Formats: sequence, C-alpha cells, structure tokens
Amino acid sequence: MSKGGIIIRLIDIVLLLLFGFLIVSEVNRKSPVKLPQSDVKVKREITEEELLIIGIRADKSLYLEGENRVVPSLTELYNLITIRNQSFESLNRKFRVRIRSEWNLPIKYTMQIANFCRKNNIPVGMDIHNVSYKSSGS
Repeated sequence: MSKGGIIIRLIDIVLLLLFGFLIVSEVNRKSPVKLPQSDVKVKREITEEELLIIGIRADKSLYLEGENRVVPSLTELYNLITIRNQSFESLNRKFRVRIRSEWNLPIKYTMQIANFCRKNNIPVGMDIHNVSYKSSGS
C-alpha cells in the first residue's frame, strides 16, 4: 500500500470513531439560550380598512362576496363603489376593491371595473378563479 492509502484509511477510522462517540454520548448540561431582544419599538399606524370583493360570473353578472348580493348593472356597481369610498374617506378609513372573475370570462369585464377604481384612486386587486361561482344567491 502507498502512503496516501494508509493516511486515507486512518482518516476514515478517526472520523468513524468521532461520529460514534458523538452518537453514543449524551449532553447532560442543558443551558437556556438567551435570545437577542431589541429596544426599538416600531410605531405602526392602526387603520381599519374595508375590502369590497366583487365576483364576476361567466354570465357577466356581478356578485358581492360576503354580502350575498347581486348587482344588476355596472352603473349600480360604480355608484356603490363611489358611495362606499366616500363614506370610508369621511371616517378616515381605507377602502379597497378586489375583483374575482371566473377563468373563462374575457378580461375586458374585469378591466372595466379596475379602470373605474384606478380613475377614482381606489386601490384594486384582481383574482382569477378556476372554478365557477355558485349561481345561487340573489
């Protein structure tokens, strides 16, 4: 055997012994770990916000989630969004709109509502659902 082969075998034996002792040995002394703590306090502004979730079904009907209410037309929806936005602004509360449309609905119907919200400086988000909304709920 060459000198390199003997050294590698000795290293293997030493590592096996080391790992063996580590596995067999028990750690008797358990000391609590002191976690670092910060003295800096974050000042957060507590604001309540209203989220209006608008569902758009494949038949282009508008549905307010959480309220079990169908909105008959875009004009009535725009009026509802405007009134709610004004009422929450008067209370210094934030108002946001989330649009949830079905996957097979053309994007133009979702974008009509999103564009209206953007023109009126109302934060808006969009979701696409891959399942159809329940048609029950009038």
